[in-house]
Order: sequence, then C-alpha cells, then structure tokens
Amino acid sequence: LITGPKAFDITPQFDIALKSPGIPPHLEPLRVAQKRGTRFITNMQLFFELVPHKQTIGVTGTKGKSTTTALIHHVLSQHLSDVRLLGNIGLPPLTVLESAPITSQTYFVIEMSSYQLHEFPYSPHIAVLQNIVPEHLTWHGSFEAYVDAKANITRHQSNNDLFLYNSDGEFPTKIANQSQAQKIGFGIRNGRCARQGQQLVFDDQILLSIDDVPLRGEFNLYNVMPALVIGKHFEMTTEQIAAAVRTFQPLAHRLEYVTTINGVEYYDDSLATVPEATVAALEGFRGRSIVLIAGGYDRGVDYTPLARGILNANIRCLILFPTTGNRIETAIHSLSHTKTPPIYHVDNMPDAVNLAARLSQSGDVVLMSPASASFNLFRDYADRSQQYKAAIAALQ
Repeated sequence: LITGPKAFDITPQFDIALKSPGIPPHLEPLRVAQKRGTRFITNMQLFFELVPHKQTIGVTGTKGKSTTTALIHHVLSQHLSDVRLLGNIGLPPLTVLESAPITSQTYFVIEMSSYQLHEFPYSPHIAVLQNIVPEHLTWHGSFEAYVDAKANITRHQSNNDLFLYNSDGEFPTKIANQSQAQKIGFGIRNGRCARQGQQLVFDDQILLSIDDVPLRGEFNLYNVMPALVIGKHFEMTTEQIAAAVRTFQPLAHRLEYVTTINGVEYYDDSLATVPEATVAALEGFRGRSIVLIAGGYDRGVDYTPLARGILNANIRCLILFPTTGNRIETAIHSLSHTKTPPIYHVDNMPDAVNLAARLSQSGDVVLMSPASASFNLFRDYADRSQQYKAAIAALQ
C-alpha cells in the first residue's frame, strides 16, 4: 500500500498498480507514471475480471443510482438465494469476493460512479442508466467527458446483454442509440416501462400501483422502474415484485424523514448535491409550505433550474449557506423580483435549523436539500446530515 505525495515516484517499480478511483485522470504524476509504463487499474476493474459476466448488474446516473441499486437488490433478494450489494452503498468489490464462495446462483448488484466508469473497459450484463446532469465537472474536465464516462455502463455490451435507460432523459437516450445491447426504456412520459395514471406498467402489463411505492416524490418512480423490469427478467410474479417494493426502506440522507416538532416535519436530503435533485425534492412536497435550507460548495453549475423550481414551489422562506447561497439568490432575482421568498444567509447548521424552527409554522416542511456539495463547511454529506440532525435534536 502506497500513499502520500511520493506514491507516484514509486509506481514505476511495478507493472500494475491498483489505483483509488477518486484520483483524477488529469493528475500530472499519474500521467508521468503511465508514460513510464505503469498500468493503473481499479478494484472495480479487477472485480469485473474475476466474476462471471452474466451475474453482474450495474447501475449509474447522476442522481438516483443508490436508491435504484438498493431497490434492485431488495427485490431480487426476495426471489434469489445469493444477491450481493456492492459499490458506494454496499461492500467494496474485492471484499464481496471474499465474503462467501461464488456459485452460478450468485448475482452482484453494483452501484457504479463516474469515477469508476472513467476509461472502464467492461460493462455489466444488465446495465441501468438513470438521468445525467452536470456534476463532478472539475474531476472529469467537462460535461462531455462526464457523459462519456457514464456511457461505459453499456459501451462494452453485446446483443446478449440488457440495457435499461431513462428514456425521458436526453443523454441516456443518446447513449442508448449507440448501445449494442437489447434495450428497454423506462420513464414517466416515455418507455416500455412507464406510468399510466396511478399505475406503473411494463409492456402494458400493470406491475405496481403508485400507492404501493414507499418513497416520496414522482422522481422516485424512475428509481422503482428498473427494479420492476429486472424482477420480470428474473421471472418474478407481479405479486412478488409488488410485495418486495412495498417493504423497501428508504435510504438515509435521500429525502429522509427525521422528526416532527410542533407540527413541523423535518427532512434530510443531504445527498441532493445538484440543483436538479433539490428541484425534484421540492416537487415531492407539492402543495406544502416549505422552509428550504440550501447552498454549499461551488462546483460552477447553473442554478437557474433551482431558482425556477423555488419560484414554482410554495416556499415560506429560503435559508442559504455560502458559497453558492449568493449564486442561488442571484439566479432567483434574475427570474423574478415579485415572487421572491424571504431569503436569509447563515454560515453554520445550528443557525440554519434554529432560524427554520423560528420561521416555520405548524403543517410546514423544513427541507435541508442543499443543491450543492458540502466541502466548504462540512467534512462530507454525511457530516452535513449529522449536524442537521443534531441541531434538530437540540430543539426538543
């Protein structure tokens, strides 16, 4: 194990080096080591080289991939004897290989990030692609490079493989048009798996009532649909699939209900690190009065979509963190000077929560959905969430 700034000075001694996927591809010492002949691979690449291709199910997208992955794992676990969850929300890939013997009945459900997919030479047997919006642009260098990395989820598939994609999304659809796999689109508006009234259907067969989805917000229907299709692929009955979905437990930090105090509901959406995720969260509370806590580390994304979502929602007030707080406020004012909700700026979580508690009324929702990364004020999204929950607990 080699760590620290001098790690790349040592790598030329080795033919192959196992690299953390978080190391950006444009890092100069990495490029120099590659020119010297060192081949860099990741633990995910090694995993794909060691496991049977037919037993892999991979999921990616900008937002929703964790919930989608967990749903697929949960549904299949009600039907198959050995389904293993790995990636950001499961075990590390190589740990999974050591956890128990692999048989022909072992299936792997894998959440795959854009870091892991960058220059990745493999695709899973069943690939799922959720929508793509700008994120991690500093790491990838451009949005085009980010989309290109996501495309590796299907780029190496053949017509013996299966590709499920969000057919309401522009970029998943473009990627699907280039895929050699068998393709199934899913979406609210388009796709073989789609919403029809209050039902989710696949090839016009009703699979699930929307009332049975244990997740708030229409956007979560996109996360449910791949699990329905994959359940049918594994010959589960409609009743088995519906029963499995009904028992799914929402993941932490993803529109997670925290508590109710004085008639005010508090929700943690700390993993909403892009504007589109916060807009989706606001739509999930359509008709409710919302105190929104947002803002954070600036990755240079466009906040116009968030400003539009805020103006279209019933926002009692807006509480903003630096540094994107100022950009969010500017985006709102650029669209409207008459519908702008009251805006407050704070620089720590206790102040944000105390202000939200003071300004909210019974029946309101206090929603912490930052539309930004966490790194300027918090260690990471989990630390942001922990501080939010601690500040709420201090109210009681």
